[in-house]
Amino acid sequence: MSPRVSLLAIGAFVAAGAGGTAQASIIPIGPLYSIQGTNAPNDFGPVLVSFDQTPKSIDNGLLTISETQVPTGANGEWDVFNVATTAGGPLAGNANANWTLGWSFFLSQPALFDGVSFWWSVNGTAVSGIVNFGGICCAGPNPIDPALGQSFSSSFQGVLQNGVVTFVPSIFVNPYSFVAAGGIDPATANDFHFGFHYTLPNPVPEPASLSLLGMALIGLGWTRRKRS
Repeated sequence: MSPRVSLLAIGAFVAAGAGGTAQASIIPIGPLYSIQGTNAPNDFGPVLVSFDQTPKSIDNGLLTISETQVPTGANGEWDVFNVATTAGGPLAGNANANWTLGWSFFLSQPALFDGVSFWWSVNGTAVSGIVNFGGICCAGPNPIDPALGQSFSSSFQGVLQNGVVTFVPSIFVNPYSFVAAGGIDPATANDFHFGFHYTLPNPVPEPASLSLLGMALIGLGWTRRKRS
């Protein structure tokens, strides 16, 4: 089989959730989410994990996973899932086999899925000198924060409804050693970071703004009635 790498290969499956008020985060911190992997460094999952900034142990203690969030303006958000080996070893148990990671998570409200950025690092330092490979682009400064180093990033447009969203797999590389073509050493890279960007397509006005708008409309109506 020829080497290949793919992102969001099978796509998104959305189960509609109940409506409700907007939450502080587009992907709320706290609920149980599902993660599964192949050869990462073992086969595991799907397992349920409550993602947050505190690393949680998975795959019999061989991996930790955490989530960080970076707001972008009033209506946008980067949600970054971080996977690291606990002993500092490589992310794949067999560099010549297929490697996959997949997630599910919950969207608190409909949102525009409009960007993705991912990168490998060694002990927390992003691999530099990366290049496009296997149909994957675009290597360059990290759009989340240039201080994070280099990443592969792309943008697109797609609205997802609120509810459970599952990407299976989010990324796969077959064989994992193929990442060397992009400048990543499969023997030393021990962290992987995958960021999704969401934007609220129709932000809801704050209550104060609605009140001012109502007052303005009432004032306009009163003025017109007085003139007539």
